[in-house]
Amino acid sequence: MTIIRAAVRYLVLLSAISSIPVAHDRALAQSTAPAARIGKIDGAAHEVFGRIVDIAVDDAGNVFILDQLNQHVGWFDAQGKHRASIGRSGRGPGEFNNPVSIAVSRGQVYVLDTGNNRLSSFNYTGDEVRHDADLRVPGRPSDFCALEDRLFLLSYHADRLIHEVDRQGGIIRSFGQPEDPEAIGRTGAGAELLRQTLNRGKLACDAEQGLIVLMHEQLPVVSAFRSTGQRLWQVVLNPYHMPEWLPAQRSDGFRTRIDPKLKRANSSVSLAIGDDSSIYLTLSEVSVNAQEGVTLRLEHRKLNSRDGRLMERRPGAVRIADVRAERTYGYADDPFPHVAIEQRP
Repeated sequence: MTIIRAAVRYLVLLSAISSIPVAHDRALAQSTAPAARIGKIDGAAHEVFGRIVDIAVDDAGNVFILDQLNQHVGWFDAQGKHRASIGRSGRGPGEFNNPVSIAVSRGQVYVLDTGNNRLSSFNYTGDEVRHDADLRVPGRPSDFCALEDRLFLLSYHADRLIHEVDRQGGIIRSFGQPEDPEAIGRTGAGAELLRQTLNRGKLACDAEQGLIVLMHEQLPVVSAFRSTGQRLWQVVLNPYHMPEWLPAQRSDGFRTRIDPKLKRANSSVSLAIGDDSSIYLTLSEVSVNAQEGVTLRLEHRKLNSRDGRLMERRPGAVRIADVRAERTYGYADDPFPHVAIEQRP
């Protein structure tokens, strides 16, 4: 029995009984003090964002904001001053078609663009940004991370999930066993498409620990690896309410719905490794009830990077993208797309 199959049975049983709250850690439960906000509901072009899907922060506090709707990256310094815009819509060198993820490392900005099926890199120094290269990527990656000058893609490809690639897009090594639809009791027609969906997620790298962390979007699973591919640990998030996967009526695929008994479902939306060597997860929960209708809530969980143990848990207002220098960097859509920089107490 796989860890996922065992976990599904356990979570279903636990959810049927109740949702057991976890005591909030005192440090994380304290309210954070806002230090800065980047983004406005109305203002100059570089101040108004369409849809923020990811952000990256370098050691100097520069913030790079990936705006998927407007197809560019906004570069802001540690004081929130706009420095430059990177990229534009298109299929030419350094242009974006559907950017989904961003990372910075050693003076370079990397952007994963699934519409163009490539990873684009840019050099930035002073106030100047220069397009460096576009490399084709294998499979259909959902995320990536940079470990100093090494690049790792999350892509269900050749029966593995994580692939280290060279500067030409060639695969150096692959590791990480994919999860199978049988783990949630689904086989037959559409299983291959469902397998691709279940193995999408978020990837984070930490150079200090030589650590790579994988969080599945639609499964309650977080795994940690060495950069050589050795798996260090794997944990099942609890509590976690999985959606129901049902055969689609007009195709060979599957569709999801919220469990009519539980009336709620979770998914994982962001992942970060802080400079305190802790792992920060942001989960979303969609719930349905007669009084409030459909509601979306966020929750933050902090894991120990050595063994995946849950350390802290609390409600959240942003998707955490980075934690460094006593600051938490996150992004949100409400009341308008913006980046929130909060000072840790």
